Amino acid sequence: MPELLDQQLDADVARTLKFNALVTPLQQEDARSRLLRSAAAQTPLPPVKTVEVVQIPLHQHAQVLREQMIRVWRFLVVDSICFERAHHPPNFFQYYYMRGRSAYKIIHVAA
Repeated sequence: MPELLDQQLDADVARTLKFNALVTPLQQEDARSRLLRSAAAQTPLPPVKTVEVVQIPLHQHAQVLREQMIRVWRFLVVDSICFERAHHPPNFFQYYYMRGRSAYKIIHVAA
């Protein structure tokens, strides 16, 4: 299997760093020519289409801000009521035995 250009370049860099040698102009030119050949072999991509920036009027910004504030208010105030109700202990049904003026609790059942 032939070596890939990246592997050759990595090997050149490792050799250079290992012996602390200077890269000769011939090696620089060789690396540059390999790089240019591999760049020429790549398939060119179509140009990226630019998106036009649309200016949003101030009243639309205000509308979005208003909607976000309503969402925050609903989350903090309206939704918290359900959580507070769930946090409280459940209602209990209490059954009493009435005898004259006194009442005795007989049963204490959770709903």
